[in-house]
Amino acid sequence: MIDPRKPAAAPTAYICDACGGRFEDRLEHAETCAGPFPAIWWHENDGDVLWWCWDGNDWLGEAPYVGSPLDCGITVEMRSGDRPERVIRTDVGGWPGYHTHWTRLPPQPPAPETATTRGLRKST
Repeated sequence: MIDPRKPAAAPTAYICDACGGRFEDRLEHAETCAGPFPAIWWHENDGDVLWWCWDGNDWLGEAPYVGSPLDCGITVEMRSGDRPERVIRTDVGGWPGYHTHWTRLPPQPPAPETATTRGLRKST
């Protein structure tokens, strides 16, 4: 039980490596900062995000993974034609697991009717 006579512990302040801002609540800070955030900061409430891989000197030169660490692949069974009794099961797809940082997904683009009609009318 909390003793009301004792002062509450001072909240821990952190400094963001991405923006230099000070914060106490990681979830609130991630709503205002563009990141990138360390993988350990991800929480299931963040949902699907873009995952990047930092190799220590630079970003790995590949497209980001879109999703979350909760993504599950599917199990595939493989049988060889010459040895049908041998079954190999492996997971394909799903979370790759080697990413080091994440950023939020960009906002959705405008509706196609709006995007396709701007600047695409024939001149007369």
